[in-house]
Amino acid sequence: MAQIDHLLKNRFPDVRVGESKHFSESVAIHDLANFTAFFARRPCGAPSHSKQNRKKFAVLQTLFASSIVQLPTRRGMSIAPNIGSIVLVSQGARISRPRTKVDGIDRVIKSDQRRSLIERGADQAGVT
Repeated sequence: MAQIDHLLKNRFPDVRVGESKHFSESVAIHDLANFTAFFARRPCGAPSHSKQNRKKFAVLQTLFASSIVQLPTRRGMSIAPNIGSIVLVSQGARISRPRTKVDGIDRVIKSDQRRSLIERGADQAGVT
């Protein structure tokens, strides 16, 4: 069992597991993708979204592999979804990112940016 905050899908089929984080002030993301949240200007450790999402991915993969969910087909073959994640942070929070490249850091966004993220993904796939 896994608690999924948001599940976004498109027609490709891509599925994004959305993890909501309520960081009212700010969140700092470190080189190893660890989070530090700030409450009343005091730093507090925050759970890693990638670790939290591993269990959710496993549950979804099991669900998609079963006959519970009917997968889309193309030429008679089932198409397994591409599963990924996004982390949605409160609109008013500040996100501090490391200078070094961290895989998946572009998927940590403010909640009001989720639509543009999805549209950008469609543009990159060549969909108009």
